[in-house]
Amino acid sequence: MNRAAWLQDRRMQKFRDVLSRWEAGELSMMEAGELLGMSERQFRRYRDRYEEDGAEGLVDRRVGKPSPKRVPAADARLMRELYGDVYRGWNVKHFHEHLVRDHHLGEDATAHGGPGGARKAAWGAPPQARAQAVGGHDAAPGRLAGGLACGLPAARSDRHDG
Repeated sequence: MNRAAWLQDRRMQKFRDVLSRWEAGELSMMEAGELLGMSERQFRRYRDRYEEDGAEGLVDRRVGKPSPKRVPAADARLMRELYGDVYRGWNVKHFHEHLVRDHHLGEDATAHGGPGGARKAAWGAPPQARAQAVGGHDAAPGRLAGGLACGLPAARSDRHDG
């Protein structure tokens, strides 16, 4: 039994134990949820799914499936080769910058607001500033210019959100 399946089985056992204690009146819904590391509302949802579908209703359907964020094997091999040969000793940030710029690898994470992506810097900014930031420009001046173009006062548009 692999680790993911073992953890899934362990969560099921714990849920059944807590559910039986709740049904016996030993625990409130809030206490049951806290024991399972979830909210009272989530505990109610799990209970309802368990009553409708049994143990199958609580199975994590993601177990055993590859992640949708997984890097294709050919790209991973190329990245390892580049890091070992061309970019040996570089930190991850600079290595990623060069992968995107020079080799067009890893662009999806940046384009969709992944770690360090332009969207993260432009969150909450006016649409013009967001478009500038996603286009590769500095987000802070874009916020100020975008905010002023939209008629926002300068004190609000250049505040630090971080």
